[in-house]
Amino acid sequence: MKKPLVLLILSLTILAIAGCSGFLSGITGNLLDKPLSRNDGTDANVYVTEGKPLNPPPPDPSDEIPNPGISVPDPFSLIGEADWPDNAFTRLIPKPSFTLISVSVDDDSFTAAFRNATLEQVKAYAESVRAAGFTVDSEVREEAVMGVEMYSYTASNSGGYTVTITLSSGIGSIGVTR
Repeated sequence: MKKPLVLLILSLTILAIAGCSGFLSGITGNLLDKPLSRNDGTDANVYVTEGKPLNPPPPDPSDEIPNPGISVPDPFSLIGEADWPDNAFTRLIPKPSFTLISVSVDDDSFTAAFRNATLEQVKAYAESVRAAGFTVDSEVREEAVMGVEMYSYTASNSGGYTVTITLSSGIGSIGVTR
């Protein structure tokens, strides 16, 4: 019983290999042996099958890409603006000059998101928050990660409130927690 089973498996394996090799030769038979050349005489390393390049060359840097006239709006311009609220949290810190896009207030915290702020503006705002009394356990972090400038300032005041200011790529937040 084992011998016929082994012979059957061996026969099927041989047929499968033969069938695959015919399939592969059909594919490679369509490929041209000679790469095409670019108009400037350099080898483009492009092989063609059925008239279509398999591996197109990179674009020539001297070729200009036409501008299709498409403009992309600032995605945050669609959000709108938010107003600086008057509450126990916002009375502890100065009102920023940034464009606010979102404000959230609950019993224990206040958060505002802003846009279009520069690093210098956010640093100046952090100094004004420091002057308002947020100096306890203050921490400043400024770093660049993959070319993106990031900044944060965190500190508490004597009343136990903590402020956090963050900025990355012109988008940031201000948070006050109890």
